This record gives sequence, structure tokens and C-alpha cells, in this order.
Amino acid sequence: MQIVRCENYQEYDSLSRKSHFHPYNSSLFVELNRYKCEEIHYLIFTKNDTPRLGLVLGENVANLVSHFSAPFGGFDIIGKEPSSDVLNESVLLLKNYLIDNQIRICTVIMPPLLYGKTILSKIANALLVNGFYVKYIDVNHYISVKNRTEDSFFSDFTHAARKNYNKSIKHDFVFRANDDSDFSETYSIIKQNREHKGYRLMLSLDDVRDVSKIIPIDTFLLTSQDGQNVASAIVYRLSEKVVQIIYWGHHPDYDQQNPMNYLALKIFNYYVQHGLEIVDIGPSSSNSIVSSGLSNFKESLGCESDIKFTFEIKMA
Repeated sequence: MQIVRCENYQEYDSLSRKSHFHPYNSSLFVELNRYKCEEIHYLIFTKNDTPRLGLVLGENVANLVSHFSAPFGGFDIIGKEPSSDVLNESVLLLKNYLIDNQIRICTVIMPPLLYGKTILSKIANALLVNGFYVKYIDVNHYISVKNRTEDSFFSDFTHAARKNYNKSIKHDFVFRANDDSDFSETYSIIKQNREHKGYRLMLSLDDVRDVSKIIPIDTFLLTSQDGQNVASAIVYRLSEKVVQIIYWGHHPDYDQQNPMNYLALKIFNYYVQHGLEIVDIGPSSSNSIVSSGLSNFKESLGCESDIKFTFEIKMA
């Protein structure tokens, strides 16, 4: 096998045939965030001159990270699923590349297992047995919406979540999907929610608008009967089957009305009606440390849990 560093993203697109594991690995998304790196490394792993894997890494101060500006990155699969032998050889080639380019640290943030349990398990094994170590294991949450009904979602809520939902429906909230074309109202509620809790948003409103040109985005807005904004969500359509909730939250003034339980059920039902299969609700941990409140809330909605590996290797 050989490793090829592409001269530019056009060459990477050509050799990879734009066969990206998820949109965050696409050159469009990478180039949008290029300013966050000193340099981009577009790598192709070939066997008998046939591209088999791709990997895009951002470099800062001799550290390489995949993905440097997204929830996860990792390898692209080109063509048929690679064998363990191909994966092992590719990781060894990557290690040699790191040495040759005087890279000190390389970090690979893998997608949660829900995005492909079999291949991601094989990649995790190849990284581990060839010198990478597990830096973090984060708990991720998702819910299967294929062929579900609103009643089935409600029955999977915990007793407390059902109670909160029943409280929320007394307020006759209005659920709106994708009629907030510039995201401003949707984003504003989330920003106020985070500021109230003392958190900052990683993405600005302009960032969300820019991403929407690359990744299809759904916006959801919950309003009161008199038109006041109550809660909202911003969701990326990562594939024809999977969506990922990037941000959601409610206005601080509506804590007592429990709008998030109502919003969650309506979003789940929306994706049933639109033929989706999985809603990725995201992690409840950061750097392996679980937020019990966040975890409890997501589990109360009937979410399943899986894990997201972050692997790292230090060359010096």
C-alpha cells in the first residue's frame, strides 16, 4: 500500500470520488473552515494503485486533528469496505507519514458507532493495535424513528418526561418547521438559552448560514398562541437516513411550561413523516466526563446510547 498527499482538495475529490463517510469530511466543509488551521492534509491510501481510504486532517503547531472543526471526522471509505489488513496497513502508513512530516501529535475523532458499527469497530481496532491510544470515550445519544408513531415515542418517555409533556400540551404551543428561512429567530432562542446557563455557542449565526450552503439544515420553532418564541432547534441532515441535532433549547422565561419535551416529540414525529431513520441527539459528555443532567434528559426521551472514540498518538 501507499499513502498519497493530495496537492489540493480538487485532487482529493477526484481520488476519493467524493465518497465521504459524512458531510464533515467533504472538501466543501473542510475548505469552509480552512482558516482555523495552518495547513490541511488531504491523504489518500491506495492498494495496487486503487484508492481505498481517505483522511483529512487540520494542522496547528505540528498537531494533526481529524476533524478539526466538527463533532467528528475519521476515515473516508472509498469503494468496498476495507479488510482489517488494509486498515492495519493504512494506520502504519499514517504513522510513517507523521514521522516524515515531523508531526508531534495526531488525533482522530471518530463518528459515534451509530454511523456504522461494523466498519467503525474495525477502524477503532486498527488504530489501537497500531499505536494509537484511546484519549476519550464519549457517550452519545440517538433515537430510531423509522416506522414509529407519536404514541410509541410517548410510551418510551420516562414517567417524569410524560408528566412534563402533559403539562406542556396545556399551553397549546404552535410547532413550526422550516419556515424561518434566515435562522435568526431559531438561533436567537438558543443563544439566549446558552447565555442564561453561562455557556457560549461554538457557531455564530453567520457560521450556521454558511454551513447551510453545504449541509441541508432543518429549523424548528415552538411559539406560544400569542406569537412569542418559546423553543427551537437546528438540525443537520447528514444523510438520507440520519439527522443530527446541533442546537436546541428553550427561552429562559418558559422553564415552567416544559416546552422541550413537547418540541422533542414533535421533531421525532416530523422525521418519521419524512422518511428518516435516526435522529442523533449528540453527546452528554465532553472529554469523557458525563453531564448527568444532560444525560438524564436525553435518556428520559427514550434515547439509546452509544459511544464515540477519540484516538491519539504522540510521536515525540
